[in-house]
Amino acid sequence: MFLNLRQSNSPWHAELAAIEDAVAMIVFKPDGTVLRANDLFLQTMGF
Repeated sequence: MFLNLRQSNSPWHAELAAIEDAVAMIVFKPDGTVLRANDLFLQTMGF
């Protein structure tokens, strides 16, 4: 959901981009598989 809104011309585009730039974020599937991790999360974890 976040990716679709962020990549669109949605009114939420700028807000979601700002949140993702300010917060270390990782997205999982219910089984624990990582779907996405932003740059701040990767830097925080040492990748």
